[in-house]
Amino acid sequence: MSNKPMCLLCSESIAVMKEYNVKRHYKSNHGSFSNNFPEGSDERRRKVNRLLACFQRGQCTLSRFCTEQERAMIAYIRVAWTLARQKRPFTESETVKDGMLAVIDEMIVDEKVKASVTSSIKKVPLSDTSTLRRLELLATDVEGKLLENLRKAEFMSLAVDESTDCTDMAQLCIYVRFYDGVRVREELLGLVPLEGHTTDGAPALTSRVKGLVAGLAAVAPHMQFLHRIIHQAVLCAKLSGDLKNNMDTVNFIRSTSSLRHRLFRMLLADASAEHTDSLVHRDVRWLSKGKVLERFCELRREILSFLRTCKHFLERMLDEQFMAEVHFLCDIFGHLNTLNLEVQGREKSIADLVERLCAFKTKLTIFTEGCCTSHNSVHS
Repeated sequence: MSNKPMCLLCSESIAVMKEYNVKRHYKSNHGSFSNNFPEGSDERRRKVNRLLACFQRGQCTLSRFCTEQERAMIAYIRVAWTLARQKRPFTESETVKDGMLAVIDEMIVDEKVKASVTSSIKKVPLSDTSTLRRLELLATDVEGKLLENLRKAEFMSLAVDESTDCTDMAQLCIYVRFYDGVRVREELLGLVPLEGHTTDGAPALTSRVKGLVAGLAAVAPHMQFLHRIIHQAVLCAKLSGDLKNNMDTVNFIRSTSSLRHRLFRMLLADASAEHTDSLVHRDVRWLSKGKVLERFCELRREILSFLRTCKHFLERMLDEQFMAEVHFLCDIFGHLNTLNLEVQGREKSIADLVERLCAFKTKLTIFTEGCCTSHNSVHS
């Protein structure tokens, strides 16, 4: 809307809001209006009211048009945001529209309402390229606001981890935690693809010469650094001894032969076992060892029955000492999995993580004393 005055007779705007300019425009362009509609007459009053009503209807039509466009754009952005949060491809935008139209066609009986709603949905511009552009704008805006808040923060903490995705591309994940003046926030700062030889283990992070710590210390000399506070339990949980023997038994059933795997699943189905399959250990999954051991112990009878037909690893399964150690490992890894879950997630400070680790170390001492007491009682 313009702040300039507009003539109701010719819809022209006057450049400057002054009485002289208004009178000059009226006398120059509409001098006969006073003759046709004398001042103070009912005809003049009705004419002015009609002109004013016509002007207001035009403004309402324009306002309604802008409102519909704004609502369509808001709906479009919300759909794009939902697809991004669910990690769905942008090409599904049109599928979403088709689904909405199908639901409207079946659920709404009133043809007039159906036509109105269908027309509104069709106005929403849902396409993959448009969705990509809108999400890029949203991401740029969110990133800009996050960086602006970080510049105002007096203190902050970073959580950095490097991993490799399914395409063998190294990715550096960076989370930031800070106080924005209202509450403590924890946000994803960036997911950066890395090229070349990206890591040589802990030195890439902890090296005081050219590691990540060295680079951050050059910018923030007073920075405090902690390494592997979450993955400490994982570092000591390598495959060896009875654990490796147990994993070899599981992999013999699951990974060495597809036929053997199918026969094992048929055996579980015929026996109405609690589970339909065993689990396979994966190094990239933190909870893998504990879950595999737990499933192995729960399916012990079925696995023993299956190995009797294969004549492999049967001696281990019949060894009571071996199975006792496997059950012991199952219990220990169960506690490790619980610890891993407790130190993960949002709203966890360094103090919370250290407290969990110290409490777990105390539990290990209690477990050791309990095992020693039980061992002495058996021998006495």
